[in-house]
Amino acid sequence: MICAAQEDIDAMWTAGATVAPFSGLAKAFTRQLPLLEVEKEPSLIHIRLLVTIKCLDKFLSMNSMLTANEASGRSLGFGGYLKGMDADLFSTDPFGFDEASRRTLAEQTTLSKEDLDGLTSLMADHSLQCIKRLDQDEAGNSVVLLTSYECSEPDKLISHIPTHRSPRWVQVPSGINNYENLEPVSKIAVENRVLASPI
Repeated sequence: MICAAQEDIDAMWTAGATVAPFSGLAKAFTRQLPLLEVEKEPSLIHIRLLVTIKCLDKFLSMNSMLTANEASGRSLGFGGYLKGMDADLFSTDPFGFDEASRRTLAEQTTLSKEDLDGLTSLMADHSLQCIKRLDQDEAGNSVVLLTSYECSEPDKLISHIPTHRSPRWVQVPSGINNYENLEPVSKIAVENRVLASPI
């Protein structure tokens, strides 16, 4: 896992804010340790992912599966982890966000490699946003990086997601009937307008 010292992240994060640009935090993430070590060490912060998928003016929404302990509520993306092996010489960014995001999608769907390669990345290094977890007892010490992809075949994509996740396309924020039904990261993303469909 890619990780940083809690004190370094706290010093860089604006007091009271739940969302921050990753560009302001990136230089703190310099260590790589196994997940079990990171989870046992409260002074370390690791990066988790929320991989969102957009089609036209809607985002994919589904039942949450961010962690084994977080199976309630709706999510606006697929939860995953950033691993040290995600970045290689061919990575588009030094951390391997694109590789980690596509790996996360491969692990949680039945999309073929060709379908995964067909998703268009909407990420730009300067625009990546992180969400600070307010429920760290459940989540472990982490920040959640939001990555985003554009899908051109919405029905095909949904057919590759397990039915128990109840996938559907929603406009954000207008299509969200009850913010309280969202899992914590998606709720913060909507309330802070990190994800928004064009009007």
